[in-house]
Amino acid sequence: VVVEEGQARILADEMIVQSGCHCGDLEKLETVRRGLRRASWAERARIALREVLPRNLGGARIEDTAHELSLLAEVLFEVALAEATQHVAGRFGEPFHRPDASGQRRLSGMLTLGMGKLGGYELNCGSDIDVIFIYDSDDGGSELSVHEHWTRVARRAVASLEEFTEDGNVWRVDLRLRPEGSRGALVNSVAAAERYYETWGRLWERAAMLRARPIAGDRELGAQFEREVILPFVYRRRVDPSLATSMIELVLRSRAELSEAPERDLKLGEGGIREAEFFVQALQLIWGGQEPSLRISSFARGLERLRACGLVSDREVRDVGEAYWLLRRLEHAVQWYTGLQTHLIPTQSDRVEHLAKVLGFDSASSLNAALFLAREAVAEHFAGLAPEAPRPPSNYQAVYLHLDAGGLALEKAVAETLGSDDVAQHLEALARLPAGLLGPHTRERHPELGDNVLDAITESADPELAARGLRSFFQRFRDASAYIRQLAESPQTLRRFVTVLGASQFVSDALVARPDLADLVLFAAEDISEVQARQAVR
Repeated sequence: VVVEEGQARILADEMIVQSGCHCGDLEKLETVRRGLRRASWAERARIALREVLPRNLGGARIEDTAHELSLLAEVLFEVALAEATQHVAGRFGEPFHRPDASGQRRLSGMLTLGMGKLGGYELNCGSDIDVIFIYDSDDGGSELSVHEHWTRVARRAVASLEEFTEDGNVWRVDLRLRPEGSRGALVNSVAAAERYYETWGRLWERAAMLRARPIAGDRELGAQFEREVILPFVYRRRVDPSLATSMIELVLRSRAELSEAPERDLKLGEGGIREAEFFVQALQLIWGGQEPSLRISSFARGLERLRACGLVSDREVRDVGEAYWLLRRLEHAVQWYTGLQTHLIPTQSDRVEHLAKVLGFDSASSLNAALFLAREAVAEHFAGLAPEAPRPPSNYQAVYLHLDAGGLALEKAVAETLGSDDVAQHLEALARLPAGLLGPHTRERHPELGDNVLDAITESADPELAARGLRSFFQRFRDASAYIRQLAESPQTLRRFVTVLGASQFVSDALVARPDLADLVLFAAEDISEVQARQAVR
């Protein structure tokens, strides 16, 4: 029996009651978590059976099983969030807002946004579930501040799903899509999230928010957040075809990060799942500001809406749609077979032969032929969106991949790419602020600046000294946009500045201590006269 969308709420309420999660004491928590795990695995086994059976024996299309998996994840998250909400309220009190003019006190609320394939009702059997937590405002609280109250709720709900017990776990939860990623607050108020997206929101975050939908918690707040924050952030009135080029560049950068053969990667390889999804999302981002019918989180329904609006041809809909579901069927078959979150086609011929038979092909060669044609079609249509040639992936892609997170992974990437890990800590500091010299917002606004900075550091006499000088210089300013703009617009000026910083400790310290002296290097004419130099250091 397919779990219909409207049944999700009823099923969630029934599971909450059956679990007996009142105050969340240890015994009841164990009961709830055991119930979640057993329900999860029973339903996933049923869904897997429906997917592998032929249609004439009661099998289902992957479109249906992906929808069922999404509803299952939504229901289980609702239960975990309800238990966590009751537990924290039972311990610290309800989080009320301050009284309004009439003396009424309103209860604070938090919503959970489902992102990615969960948001689009197209969840993988092996997927994490991507979520973002948003609460209404910081006004009021319980014994805790509103922010701390909902942070505790979110942590407990995630733990209920992720932690391994004797019954296994329920689902892995990925929280990295929230504002500022893994460095950001676990929960954000509506105002804080709106401020972030208005100021720092990047293209990939617009694409991610395109698939966001409320899956648990305060549904009224969810509707408000969609209307007041997501809609103006994602969909712009101005038509900008260059977005397609930028989306292609996002795919090329992600492909450059692959450690294994991209031709085996069903998700990120050429003509893969990501390209099919971005084909639809790019057109939604470009035209959704003018055409409300395109504002939809589902890939399949989005593709049909694009055809209805005359933005794609029947051939494009057929090619991209059929290829996408073939790729997804194979991806699911691999994940059901291995029990792993993987997007890679096996290298063993007998396993590929097995997968071919599961999918209804006569042989592995028949599957490979169909796969080749499908990926070729997706790659052709996706590349055809771009009004101009995309930039090739950066030589420093491995550095950018770990720049925001930092740590040992960044040190390793810097050592392999730049030849030494001495500069890693300085690069991490330069990327710490979104609008810093190497911050994510700056890298998106000035795509070539990061490469130019790293080239200049690498080629300087002392890369560590040059990187340290850049870090010290930019840490002096709350707003360094004028300097960043100058360096982005003039690679020669950037190279001159970094060369000076890496040439001498004395000169580097002088430039950091005296921004007016740095201005001489950055903003003066190419030939600095002796008189100018003397005047600058007086």
